[in-house]
Amino acid sequence: MENLYYNEKDDYYVCPMGQHMTHVGHQRAVSSNGYVSWTDVYRAHRCEGCPLRSQCYKAKTGNRSIKVNHQLIKYKKQAYDLLTSAEGLRYRGRRCIEPEAVFGQMKTDKQYKRFRHRGFSKIQMDFAIFAMAFNLQKLLRKVPAEGIEPLKPAKMGCQADSLSLVLAAWTILCLPRTITMKLGLVTNCDQRAA
Repeated sequence: MENLYYNEKDDYYVCPMGQHMTHVGHQRAVSSNGYVSWTDVYRAHRCEGCPLRSQCYKAKTGNRSIKVNHQLIKYKKQAYDLLTSAEGLRYRGRRCIEPEAVFGQMKTDKQYKRFRHRGFSKIQMDFAIFAMAFNLQKLLRKVPAEGIEPLKPAKMGCQADSLSLVLAAWTILCLPRTITMKLGLVTNCDQRAA
């Protein structure tokens, strides 16, 4: 379909043999997540006996039909224009490998391919919790198994309070008591026992 000429004024496509494929109707499609899209159907009139039929159309009988989503084509063109503009090339050049690797790990290793909530604020919360867990897991991989030094929140700047709260909550839920003691993290259970 990309190789066919489209006359936008009269709304028809031209097949490789030069025959007009006229508009014959619309089709409505609903995706699995509820998005409704409309496609236009175009059909050739005389495909029998065409010398290019074997290259153009695989069915043995009937005339060739194509389905075109004009809105999708428009969106793809806008995206392509933005990506190939000077500003788009500058942004693409600044995109480094590190975020791409993290998103790849999220999707393949952690099976995190869809958000579990709807609405921007809930998605922000959902992704923030996932990012915290991902970063904590990354932190624990970098900490040696023996001789772990306690974390020093004072060196972390203004984010130290929120980080220590997240670490405390995460240790209560996820880490065995021996590892929390090695990390030097104090939980509410440890404070009551002391």
